[in-house]
Amino acid sequence: MHSAVVGAERIDHGTMRTINLALLLGALRSGPISRAELSRRTHLSKASITSLAAELAARGLVREGSPDRNGTVGRPGTMLTLEGARVCGVGLEINAEYLAVCVVDLCGTVLYDRAQPFDVASLPISDVLDEVAGIMRDTLEQLHSARRHVAQVMVSAPGVIKQPAGTVHLASNLGWRDVPLRCQLLQRLDADISLQVENDAKLA
Repeated sequence: MHSAVVGAERIDHGTMRTINLALLLGALRSGPISRAELSRRTHLSKASITSLAAELAARGLVREGSPDRNGTVGRPGTMLTLEGARVCGVGLEINAEYLAVCVVDLCGTVLYDRAQPFDVASLPISDVLDEVAGIMRDTLEQLHSARRHVAQVMVSAPGVIKQPAGTVHLASNLGWRDVPLRCQLLQRLDADISLQVENDAKLA
């Protein structure tokens, strides 16, 4: 597996493995596929594919299917299939007048979609963040109870978003300026999740 460098900093092993796991999941979305074909598409070594696939299988995200007998000589490769219904993403929208949450699995099925009136613009920022974190916490607990793996939480907010910190630099319709949204939500949730903040227009 090749090392990667971003700027002057070398990506550590844990980060690289997370990136490669995401790469593998993306390749598996196209349908059942052999380890050899995964190696070809992702440019990862067969040993890396085997290790990553074993980790995903242990998490219940991938299962082994029947051998691929495509007419070639030699031992047929075992097909790997993504358990898409077990993997999902959570989206939460912060609007001046409401909060909304949506959960979609890797198969594209909407598992949960709900909006509630909430006067975000007139409330203290701390109250809004407490409510958002509460909604997110309840959603994550429900998904955990259903044995679903959350790959990503995406928070949509209006205004100018500073990246990679996920800070709302200016959202005039909310009256927000330099609100460290991502940091504040992660502190409130106190959970090991991948959470990003993006401008609502970019996610529309």
